[in-house]
Amino acid sequence: MKRRDFLCASSAFAAFVVCGSAKSQAVGARGAVVIGVDKIQGLPVLHATDGANQVAQWLTGEGFEVKLLLDTTTKVTLQEIFDAVAEFVGRGNVSMLVIYFAGHGYMANVAAEWWMLSGAPANPNEAVSFLESVYLAKNCGIPNVVIISDACRSTPESLNAGSVRGGLIFPVVGLPSATCDVDRFMATCAGNRAYELPVAESVNQGYQGIFTGSFMDAFRRPDKDMVKPIRDGTLVVPNRALKKYLQREVQKRAQDKSIILKQLPDVEVTSDDMVYIGHAQAQVRASLPGTLLPIDTIVDFAFKKAGASFSNIDLNGENISPERELEVEKQAADVGFTQTAQMVIDDGHETSLSGTGVYVSGNAVKYFALMGPSAADVTSDGFLNVEIKDRRAENVLIRFNDGTGTVIPVISNYTTFVSLGDGGEINNVRYAPSKDNNLSSAYTQNQPRIKRLQSVFAAAAAYGTFRIEGPRSERRERDKYFREDIRIADGIDPTLSIYTGYIYADADLDTELREISAKLRDQLGIGLFDLELLSGALRQPSNAVFPSFPMMAQGWSFLRVMGAQSEQTTTLKPYLMKSPWTMFTLDGMEHLMAAAQKMYPTR
Repeated sequence: MKRRDFLCASSAFAAFVVCGSAKSQAVGARGAVVIGVDKIQGLPVLHATDGANQVAQWLTGEGFEVKLLLDTTTKVTLQEIFDAVAEFVGRGNVSMLVIYFAGHGYMANVAAEWWMLSGAPANPNEAVSFLESVYLAKNCGIPNVVIISDACRSTPESLNAGSVRGGLIFPVVGLPSATCDVDRFMATCAGNRAYELPVAESVNQGYQGIFTGSFMDAFRRPDKDMVKPIRDGTLVVPNRALKKYLQREVQKRAQDKSIILKQLPDVEVTSDDMVYIGHAQAQVRASLPGTLLPIDTIVDFAFKKAGASFSNIDLNGENISPERELEVEKQAADVGFTQTAQMVIDDGHETSLSGTGVYVSGNAVKYFALMGPSAADVTSDGFLNVEIKDRRAENVLIRFNDGTGTVIPVISNYTTFVSLGDGGEINNVRYAPSKDNNLSSAYTQNQPRIKRLQSVFAAAAAYGTFRIEGPRSERRERDKYFREDIRIADGIDPTLSIYTGYIYADADLDTELREISAKLRDQLGIGLFDLELLSGALRQPSNAVFPSFPMMAQGWSFLRVMGAQSEQTTTLKPYLMKSPWTMFTLDGMEHLMAAAQKMYPTR
């Protein structure tokens, strides 16, 4: 069991205050729902309630009205949590909401995180869907919500949790408007590599509470550059100042306990600069250097190396010393980012594959199967050459040698490349215009840069950390650079538009999301499911949509909250595997085979 894949989830906070020497806003009512679950059947007993009690006391001292839910005397249920959150939302005067969770959970893919409640996993409804709850939090009417998860993770298969459906803890309040800022703090990023101890051993050595303790110490013993004065002269620690501190302290404490060699906290703050949860409680100390670069620094650096100008941080060419560059590159290799990116660059041979069809890296395919009326044949090097009839795309089932597989749309006049990781997961899907495509010359001219961009997007997606960060005004300003960087590339490779769609959905850039979705639909003559889903276009009559479910795994977490569930997605969801791109277990592939019209063995 790999500990990093398993959630001992432990925190979620929210706060809203805009204040400072030049700008100040009155603080409204502040509420908190604090949850601690120690016991889940078949899993190590935690000390989550200890952390929950400490957080509740701290927040009470900061003026929060706290609702405390612990499993020390009774079971913690989804209904209890929902009712507590809904009560605060329903008041209409809450300017800050804190939700803290400590307990077990799991990460089903790079974005689908679940908190396990007292009845889980036997009761598939007794869990909290993290990403779906974040989506609803953005529309709840409370100005800021910050979610923090302290994760010791394992795969759902090891927990017998594949059938967990879970639930939502925020009520639906009117039409989606995404007017609320959601700050998220996660103890580890979602990446697919770690150097860790098994979960039982890490719990025995004191893993539980490292992230919570680090978070609270950011207020007890903050660095000098973290604190800011407010109008009454007292010092506070803004949410935006917590990132570097947590990245340093979590890593240091985990190493001190010999629990983990590489732990990369994942922090996303969308609130304004002077939004804070609490005050600095002691004299500040001199700022200390970090021991580990955050994964988003690695992503930004790789994006810049690919020739882009966009950056969430100050990584322009003038201030990157050779020593700093070596440091970033070494850590990128240590955490597996470099290897994942290189697999995408090395995934195919465009010079020999110029027709409509699909190629899978390596010798991993047992057979292809068409899901529609088109015809196909398999070449000697494993390329499925597809003759699409009467439409612009065809869904192709790909079954790997171990029985797992996926469904990928093959688009007319594009060669599709599927890149597999060293664990058999699908790292990337990309499209290259064929010789009959009027974009082929533009692709040839820009191919090296497009491949570099594709590799960065794919590696970042594996870690769930490519974002446009900052307050709303900053996100829109940064998007100008981002759009310019991918302006040519995303028109040539539809995959880059899909990646961009998820980035825009995360950043609440809804207008921009609808624009790229409509642009790609006009260009291809079809809609790609992920963009149609994220932009809301699935609710409207449109051209044909391919495939009939999300291509990227994180899209499955949007189906319920966006009203896009179908009988097929409900049936297939329990069979999803941990992979950045949708991939199904052997049993899931058996369900899909019912729709296959013709099989094409590769050998």
